[in-house]
Amino acid sequence: MKNKLFSMREVLSGIIFITTLLFLFVSCSSNQKKQDNIAVVKQAISTNNDLVYLTGDDPLGNNEVRIHYKRNNNDYDNFVVWAWGDDVDFDDSKGWPHGVKLSGKTNFGVYYDLPLKSVKPTSLGFLLVDETKGDAGKDRGDKKFSKLSSFREIYVIEGSDKVFTSADDALKNMK
Repeated sequence: MKNKLFSMREVLSGIIFITTLLFLFVSCSSNQKKQDNIAVVKQAISTNNDLVYLTGDDPLGNNEVRIHYKRNNNDYDNFVVWAWGDDVDFDDSKGWPHGVKLSGKTNFGVYYDLPLKSVKPTSLGFLLVDETKGDAGKDRGDKKFSKLSSFREIYVIEGSDKVFTSADDALKNMK
């Protein structure tokens, strides 16, 4: 895995941002004040030139992989993940194309938490499909990912068979 070097500006911005968040939440005495402070933080994020991606509210379990999915029109109704492979603990008893349902939303798009059989998985195969359309509802073809030992959150964009390991890389490839 590559190490990213951060500029002094990025480090200081991060420290200031985290300190501000801590101050705002620690100093709250009422629910209304918390809501006001959240509004201030959202405004700060939206006016910042740097992109911030939240990976999901729920922590990822040891035996899970999180598949983030971004569609151009943000229409995720009926989309599920159909998965396969030795490391995947996927219940396919309902049959094709009824897969893993949406787990949550982020500012990247949506995500699906897929259970795994082991805490040391290596690979999986999957595709995203509109379960009401079956084969006609597939978003491109089969996707394969063989770096689960290093990455447990992966990113997929509409219209691509490529699997990305960061939101930034995925968004750079959006059409």
